[in-house]
Amino acid sequence: MDDIYNNFAPVDADALIDDDAEEDVIDNNSYAGSIVNNSSEESANVCDASFTICCGETLHGSSTLSSNSSASTSMAANMEAAFDEEESNAAPGNSFTGLFGETENDKIHPALQITKGQTLSLTLAFYLRHNLTKTALHDLLCLLNNVVPHCVPTSKYFVERYFFYENSKTEMHFYCPKCQTYLGTKKDSPFECPICVDSTVITAKMCIKQEDYFLVHPIKDQLAYFFENRNLFKILEAQKRKLLDPTKKGEVFTGDRYNNSDVKDFLNESPYNFTMTFSSDGIKPLKASSLSLWPITCSINELETHQKSKFLTLCCLYSGNNKPPPETILKPFVEQTISLFENGFDWHDSSGKKNNSKVMFCLCVADAPARAMFCNIVQFNGAYGCGLCLHEGSRARQGKGTVQVYDVIHPLPSLRNQESMIEHAFQAIQTNQPIFGVKGPTSLHLIPNFDVARGMVPDIMHCLFLGIDNQFMKLWKTTRTGCYYVVNFCKKIDAVLSSISPPDDVPRIVRSYGKHGSDWKANEDKAFMLLISGVALKGILPSVHYKHWLLLVNAGLLLHKHELSNIDVETAALLIYKFVHDVKQLYGKNNMSYNLHLLTHVADFVRDWGAPWAYSAFMYEDIGGKFKHGFHGSRHISQQVFHHFLAHEKVRELAKSNINPLIEDSVSSLYCRLDATYLKDHIANFTGIKKTKPLGLIQCNCLIHERNFLALQIAIGYPLPIRCATISSYSRCLFDGKVYGTAAYYSDLKRNNSIVQLFSGEVFKIDFIFQIDKLCKSDHDEDAIFCRMSVKRFFPYGNVIIIGTKLNLISVAPLKERYANNINLTSFIKKIDSSVRNIDTRRRVQVKAFFPKDILYKGILIKAENEIYCIINTVKFENS
Repeated sequence: MDDIYNNFAPVDADALIDDDAEEDVIDNNSYAGSIVNNSSEESANVCDASFTICCGETLHGSSTLSSNSSASTSMAANMEAAFDEEESNAAPGNSFTGLFGETENDKIHPALQITKGQTLSLTLAFYLRHNLTKTALHDLLCLLNNVVPHCVPTSKYFVERYFFYENSKTEMHFYCPKCQTYLGTKKDSPFECPICVDSTVITAKMCIKQEDYFLVHPIKDQLAYFFENRNLFKILEAQKRKLLDPTKKGEVFTGDRYNNSDVKDFLNESPYNFTMTFSSDGIKPLKASSLSLWPITCSINELETHQKSKFLTLCCLYSGNNKPPPETILKPFVEQTISLFENGFDWHDSSGKKNNSKVMFCLCVADAPARAMFCNIVQFNGAYGCGLCLHEGSRARQGKGTVQVYDVIHPLPSLRNQESMIEHAFQAIQTNQPIFGVKGPTSLHLIPNFDVARGMVPDIMHCLFLGIDNQFMKLWKTTRTGCYYVVNFCKKIDAVLSSISPPDDVPRIVRSYGKHGSDWKANEDKAFMLLISGVALKGILPSVHYKHWLLLVNAGLLLHKHELSNIDVETAALLIYKFVHDVKQLYGKNNMSYNLHLLTHVADFVRDWGAPWAYSAFMYEDIGGKFKHGFHGSRHISQQVFHHFLAHEKVRELAKSNINPLIEDSVSSLYCRLDATYLKDHIANFTGIKKTKPLGLIQCNCLIHERNFLALQIAIGYPLPIRCATISSYSRCLFDGKVYGTAAYYSDLKRNNSIVQLFSGEVFKIDFIFQIDKLCKSDHDEDAIFCRMSVKRFFPYGNVIIIGTKLNLISVAPLKERYANNINLTSFIKKIDSSVRNIDTRRRVQVKAFFPKDILYKGILIKAENEIYCIINTVKFENS
């Protein structure tokens, strides 16, 4: 049985869980990774030593594992006693140093290179990656100690206390088994339901047994931990010091509403105050079950997008076969938001000084059904189903029935506001029917300074990518009676997709549409729509429909730039309006869906809260996806998921001090396979750091080709001695949080980081990555002196330089749109000049040397219509 659940419930056999019982088989997506074999003599010795140990041969002198089983047992008992003594003096969350009797950097055995900290990190990552039970984890620890005694702790109490301690702060909140009304948290006395009139006694024990509860973890405790242990305040302080261009839109803190008086006055009260966004959506962990998970997660608005997931807090978690009653699950969350706004939370900095931070919740991210549920309004398939404006909608024929559609009307419908929604809520109570779609009040109105009308942002992920992209792909594929129907649509699209090797900037490789189209993830839809569809649909769709689709693609590209100008926002709004307006004529009124209408509101919210990628649901959906694999069996699932979520952060904290994923050895490669997010986070830590780090093994350490050497001298701006042999070649390098590599390295891989665009606008294929050694090894003293001077003078951003071949790109036929400032809809599509590719024109091939700091974007090569196209990736992907 799992002792961890004693922290959640009264000690009762029915309430405790045996996580080995009733296990469900859950498929896990394997993470890509490779173990780099070390061919050195030292590595061979390590392997020999490992083989000797595993075979039970001599480990210490003449002692063998088989003959010392009793001694090992005794030693293990002594270690557990030592752990217990040490744990009594150690506070949870402290450093792990000393838990092994020595430091975690000690080797597990003199003949091996792996340390105790690395071994424990790998073991716990293995446990989380493969969703093992705690009993399996305990057995695994014992197994490792039998192979190499004392390499990892075997105390189950150690694992509970140091890695799952935070679960003890999680509270059970009970609700009525019949009407699901919120009851409270007390366990020592029976509850009285204020709604149900019968006299049935409701106890905490009864609710636990029937699983009529949800879990709540204090947000303030999680935030205090981030401030005290993860340097969150320093990160926020550094962000505030950055100078922002008021004419550019990007992160949430660039929006007009963020910079209005209410938010600014709150932030100016104290340098420790900040704002947050909360999100909630249903997650189905099992396809064959009606079970759903409903978390409420929160992120910090003052952080940049790549940092937000590292400081995500999980406040509430509901699990059940039905949707949660919104007022029930919102009650403890709203109470916490009020307390954080009025009283804040205390934390101590590194000097021991006590500080207080207050929090304002100003944004909520949810899909259309969840937004309607929490705002207590009519859903999108009913009259006045838009939560942002007063568009009534209408019914249109589709098949044998009707669907709710939202046609473009003039004048445009009025926007909702906080005051009118509260007024309509009171009228709905009095009349017992929805008023302009509002069914009644919502607890969200109680959150301080939260505007339900303007704070419930339209989510671009569900609206545009999972919604509109899917909608039109199905129309082109299945509507045989339409003039836009494409014969063999899947086959034609898959032929293009099979030729693509996207860069790491694109989070997912787009799978075959014919085989996996119905299961495409949102990032696959996003990559296809914004980067691939312009080429893939060219020559497939009728010209009028192709041009119409490019209206949406160009709007999406503008909205997903890293920084949006006011002109970008206005142009995107015009393109969206033109696209939505023409759908009725090209595809029929029945296809004027709610998602199309919702898209017309996006530009307004860009002005209010920044670019759509700054508050999209991608990050929250990514966390939700991990919840699917955080439990065993079918009982008390929310407790197991909470335990799994909090344990991940603890294990990564341990790994951070023991494993560097950028060093290609077997330990780091294995850990990155077990925890793929760890490598992404580690690379993201280099964002903003303008230093170059070579990756991988040295390919050669010799003179380079004369042509490349000339390009190198031109880039440096000064001739180098030709006899200087201090240049090392690498296959990859890291700069500003991005990885770049040579075309040869990526030739057989599914990814390709070798196509780059410079700030000058030129596009290159990376051929070589060289590092100029800071210490010259030349036999000539004058060369050595010169090299040291040149490295110091010409390499302020690191002594790594790239040599690439310029791609000769030409534009495709322009398609202008008069309605949107005469924009060329095909301007982002370029193709490689075939005359240069097919003719031996060596003199026309340009080789250039440049620094990593000169790179602006990466590119994607796409083969279609016997041509090779190049699309520059200007798109901001939230979790890339």
